[in-house]
Amino acid sequence: MTKLTGLHAARIRHYYEKTNSDYEIFLRRKNHLGMHYGFWEWGIFSISQASIHQNKLLADRVEIKKNMRVLDAGCGVGGSAIFLAQHYGCRVDAITIVPSQVTVVKKNAQAHHVRDLVFPSLQDYTKTTFLNNTFDVIWAVESVCHTPNKKQFLKEAYRILKPGWKLIIADG
Repeated sequence: MTKLTGLHAARIRHYYEKTNSDYEIFLRRKNHLGMHYGFWEWGIFSISQASIHQNKLLADRVEIKKNMRVLDAGCGVGGSAIFLAQHYGCRVDAITIVPSQVTVVKKNAQAHHVRDLVFPSLQDYTKTTFLNNTFDVIWAVESVCHTPNKKQFLKEAYRILKPGWKLIIADG
């Protein structure tokens, strides 16, 4: 596990620990598990549909396949990781700096029958414990906005991403 330090990281952990129930209520996470607002367009009428639509569009953009290894950087409660594992059969390492989210991702992966494909851990995506050239895709949905050091995130992504593979970021 990467050592998590700093006031900024503590504030992020505190925020997500205190607002989890708000996300449950307002984002109606039961249907999609997402902690993001999704992609909206004509014909999408709910946050659940928008979240699933976003996952599908992004996955198609980076051409997720069954034999790939994906890093969900800032995974929240595992919504995208579980979606990718269920719909594409890929292995997803789901990392977060929020301890309770690791527990929830494990429970959600079990409940959605993908615990053999989703591997949550407590890590900071700007300094992970993964080996060089580990991932085919790095997936960062509404998470990179939380780091004050975007450059360090990109350096780490470059280090752990296999040559020629893809980083996808969807952020406000």
